[in-house]
Amino acid sequence: EERRNPSHISAYSDAQYISFIEEAGFAIETVKETTYIRRLDTWLSELATDPADAAKVHEMVEASLETDAAGINAKRQGDDIFFSQRFLYLRSVKPADQE
Repeated sequence: EERRNPSHISAYSDAQYISFIEEAGFAIETVKETTYIRRLDTWLSELATDPADAAKVHEMVEASLETDAAGINAKRQGDDIFFSQRFLYLRSVKPADQE
């Protein structure tokens, strides 16, 4: 992720995101995970990734196709590479006694 966008300094786990929210005084009401299958080149284009960085990301994902070293379930279909993009949705509320 740092290669695609250098402003990213870390990738957090689900537990870390939940902890951040709870530490801020919110109560988690629901947790939902959704996964979308994305075309790598489309995703990089939509995010306006610098072309040199996009080429490096493409190269890295391509190199990890056999082992899934990137952990994104990347697969080649014809000339394209597709991957699983996971989203975690958390619904939280600030308890009334903390407002």
